[in-house]
Amino acid sequence: MSLYANLEVLERHSHSIDIYTNETRFTPLGSDATVAYGYKDLKIRNNQMSPIKFNVSMDENYIAIKLMHTCLIEKNIVEFKEKVLENNTTEVVTIFNKQVKNISIYKRHVPKITKHSCGR
Repeated sequence: MSLYANLEVLERHSHSIDIYTNETRFTPLGSDATVAYGYKDLKIRNNQMSPIKFNVSMDENYIAIKLMHTCLIEKNIVEFKEKVLENNTTEVVTIFNKQVKNISIYKRHVPKITKHSCGR
């Protein structure tokens, strides 16, 4: 939401592992943020002319975020382009208004397959 509204992202750390599949992913890969108290944070600066409010609601299947502001905020174009790399990693390039804004690298989660004995 911050990128769409062109708010200034001061600090952001992506997750190191992509644990979701395309079916279970709830937000585009590359739009995530890791927060670890005292170590990693997501910091956003309000560069608008008046206060803003993030209105977040969720139910069993959806998360909805509305950005509340007294003036109309133009929605910017944000794209996330994925490229599968060697060593079981994925590179995600965040493109903001046709310019590269960030590059994140994720290890792909590979579920472990366990063999079960039939008792023979």
